[in-house]
Amino acid sequence: MSYIYIPEISPEPHWVSDEIPEDAVFSYGTHYDQTGHKRTEETKRKMSEVHKGNSYRKGFKDSEETKRKKSESHKGKKQTEYQKKRTSEVHSGKITSEETKRKMSEGMREAWKRRKNER
Repeated sequence: MSYIYIPEISPEPHWVSDEIPEDAVFSYGTHYDQTGHKRTEETKRKMSEVHKGNSYRKGFKDSEETKRKKSESHKGKKQTEYQKKRTSEVHSGKITSEETKRKMSEGMREAWKRRKNER
């Protein structure tokens, strides 16, 4: 008895026999309950290493032209009322530390200085 999956015929996997063998491995489109399943420390360590950092485009740097194009594509876009409301809800009630406020203030001062020097 073997497992057959042919995407051109059906989106669902099929078994050659009506019986599902005990050693069957579901590898497509199925989820199974792992309640009570214990992972070894080695497995946990390996999973941790795999998931660390941003693996998407890791090591790639955008060229200045690409950065400019990305910047231009976002200019002039307005947030919808829903986006504004959602952002407000997410950030309401947050407590900003004095250190963070100081850093934000310094950052804005630097940004305004740069902006004035560009003119």
